[in-house]
Amino acid sequence: MSFSTLPPEICGAICAEVKELRGNLAVLCTTSRNFCREAQRILYHSVDLQGREMRATKSWARAVTQYTHLAERMHALTLQLPSIESLDVSDIAKIVKVLSRCINLKELCGVPECMISACPFRLQKFENLAPFKGWWDDDFWKTQTEIRVLSLTYFPPSLENQLPVPNLIALRIAVLHNLPERPLQRVETGFHTDLTPLARYSRTLTTLNLQGEWYLSPITQILAAIAASFPSLLHLIGKTPPR
Repeated sequence: MSFSTLPPEICGAICAEVKELRGNLAVLCTTSRNFCREAQRILYHSVDLQGREMRATKSWARAVTQYTHLAERMHALTLQLPSIESLDVSDIAKIVKVLSRCINLKELCGVPECMISACPFRLQKFENLAPFKGWWDDDFWKTQTEIRVLSLTYFPPSLENQLPVPNLIALRIAVLHNLPERPLQRVETGFHTDLTPLARYSRTLTTLNLQGEWYLSPITQILAAIAASFPSLLHLIGKTPPR
């Protein structure tokens, strides 16, 4: 039996196995139509272009523009784009067009706010660590009621009133000011000298992830303070960069 005659079910099982073994799914796209369909279904379900050059993003955009069904299959997308000021206008237009076709997208990272204002998707996870530029007033965000995980540099004072996030349970935040009045379960932040702003989540917080440099109090003091402040905590993660 040749590759071209294998049924979709077997092609799908082989593609899943190749993914599990971290093999090259792109190669399977060239073997047969069934293999191409099943491999693309996996490849375009979650696209991570972080750390890649702009040409990789352009290649992705061309593929999704040519084959609309790839955009509809996309569940998670991570891009690493240059500043909006340095992007070519034609590239911006192409990326915006592609994003508007990703109607089933649930997780988005690294995309400037001006590129998603007209997109129809309903996100569950959103990450934007770039400085804010007044984009919380956009009507788009008023429709994002399904967001469960947010990654932000800081939480603007007006955000909670302008962005309804009733399902928010996890927050990655750099600055512990103006935190939302939500029963958060997971928080990721830096090694702050003062973690008292997180006390509002003392009854609900189950996971605390501390990342970055720590120079001040001994770790034993930090652990004691955390244990006393968060009785519901189940998972504590601490990671500092290698010296």
